[in-house]
Amino acid sequence: MKQTFKKEVKWRKDKTAIFICNCKTLNDLKIGFKYEDFLKKLSSGVNSEELVGEEKQIFNEFQMLDYLTQLITKQLPQEDIDKAMNILDNELGKDRVRKKDFLVEKYREYSEYFIGLYLGEELIGIICGFPREDYLLMSELAIDFRFQGRGLGKILVEEFEKIGFKKYEKINAGALDNAITFYEKLGYFPFLLVQFNNEEYSKKDFLDFEILSIRDWGIELKISSFSLEEINELRKKFPKGNLQYIFVKKF
Repeated sequence: MKQTFKKEVKWRKDKTAIFICNCKTLNDLKIGFKYEDFLKKLSSGVNSEELVGEEKQIFNEFQMLDYLTQLITKQLPQEDIDKAMNILDNELGKDRVRKKDFLVEKYREYSEYFIGLYLGEELIGIICGFPREDYLLMSELAIDFRFQGRGLGKILVEEFEKIGFKKYEKINAGALDNAITFYEKLGYFPFLLVQFNNEEYSKKDFLDFEILSIRDWGIELKISSFSLEEINELRKKFPKGNLQYIFVKKF
């Protein structure tokens, strides 16, 4: 089982060393810069059985100082639904497409695809999804802002894949603009989704692309490259549509 720093334990780089502070007891521990990579690894969770040498020694010292706690992924229990929805509201915004009532209904049908990330006993992250046609949709992913930047989103995606690929050969994820690089690093590849009303655009407006499929509400296009700059340029070209990269990973 993975362990990481307790929420009250923070570390920072100074000019001379790295200081690790327990904000609850106000105790400081000073270590050298050469351990920075290990601290980053520990911040995203490690299995103690995989550690050797100095890393194992430092880990044991942190344990004795009571700096560490368990980092757990598990199916979201019913009693934590409201907490999970609050994290989604806070991190993704209350105006997101899939609202609480919709997701709660999906939870009743597909609770196995609702996974929580716990720091000790505290829920700090959520990933959820549900089946769509011939694939599994990864619909929402969020980490409490207090714990962002530690690589914890990757843990949730890997757990979602582990469960999802038992039944499905493909997982799709709609990426917000700030998550493009995140999904690319996890081995996902995108197509371009353009949603629009029929009177605004038609198939002939997209002849520069290879069309993957045409829907009542839009069109899916194959792309050879992708970036935030490229999708923003395409938004200027198709201002009446809603453009988004959909990232895909196959088993």
